[in-house]
Amino acid sequence: MKAKMGNVFSRYFHDNAPIFFILMISLIIGIIAGAFTVVAMDTHQKSELYSYVNGFFQTQKSTMSGVELFKQLFTNYLKLILLLWFLGATVLGIPLIFGLIGFEGFTIGFTVGFIFDVFSDIRGIMFILSSILPQILIVIPFLIILSISGAKFSLYLLNGEGHKKITKNEVRLRLVSHSTISLLAVAAVALGAFIQSLAIQTFFLKIAAK
Repeated sequence: MKAKMGNVFSRYFHDNAPIFFILMISLIIGIIAGAFTVVAMDTHQKSELYSYVNGFFQTQKSTMSGVELFKQLFTNYLKLILLLWFLGATVLGIPLIFGLIGFEGFTIGFTVGFIFDVFSDIRGIMFILSSILPQILIVIPFLIILSISGAKFSLYLLNGEGHKKITKNEVRLRLVSHSTISLLAVAAVALGAFIQSLAIQTFFLKIAAK
């Protein structure tokens, strides 16, 4: 079963190699840009951001439950999935899809860079393991899959508009396929958000504000 699923995903990425390549480049550029943004910040900016983050951790440690943290993470991911679904169903959604993946990379790069710059000890490592790693291993792959689906659908609409070859039945089938992948992405990010919230609540928040 695992081998079959692996072959399905491998074939999916192989068949959509050009789109996958551009998405990965967008993600990597975003991560690098986020990390360099931290490097470019001066001491005063880092100090202000550190004070805000430290205060946030103190508040979260005492007030936020694991359920609330899960809701917050899942809601943020759900908004992103809905936006990717909508952009994929539009003619001009492709550049915005790439832009969203790039921005997601930027937030990862900035977060990791800042945490390692401020918490250059066990706290930084714990944050990466509890928050960023589940996002990279679970959430990002399904966002990439959904982005491929959206870019393909958007390209179909764009090419079909130019040649007048769009049929209602074909559009319906592609929309159902795109929507199904979106639902799978929702399930994946729910799992990712659950693991993140559990790990953050169990490990990171207990030591970050010390």
